Amino acid sequence: YGVRPGHALITMVEPHPGHEYAYNRWYEDDHYYAGATAMPWMFAGRRWVATKDLQELRYPEKSAVAQPVGAGCYLSTYWVTEGRYDEHMKWTVAINKRL
Repeated sequence: YGVRPGHALITMVEPHPGHEYAYNRWYEDDHYYAGATAMPWMFAGRRWVATKDLQELRYPEKSAVAQPVGAGCYLSTYWVTEGRYDEHMKWTVAINKRL
């Protein structure tokens, strides 16, 4: 038996100026554990910080991923168990409707 990655959930977040501390407290103390990794079939997650100089290296200028391409100083990745994407999304949509 082995858990293998199937789909990935990737987020890029840029907190509103002046709210960085509150965002990080919420993310690190609550969201990562109670919101993200507690979801069914989500088995791993990680967050990285892109400093301003690294954000400026992003390309291409016109991107389907981030608009503007330099936005998103916090990049998070979460892995959904192989073969469980549909079940994971069904649960996620249902729980978000209740929030």
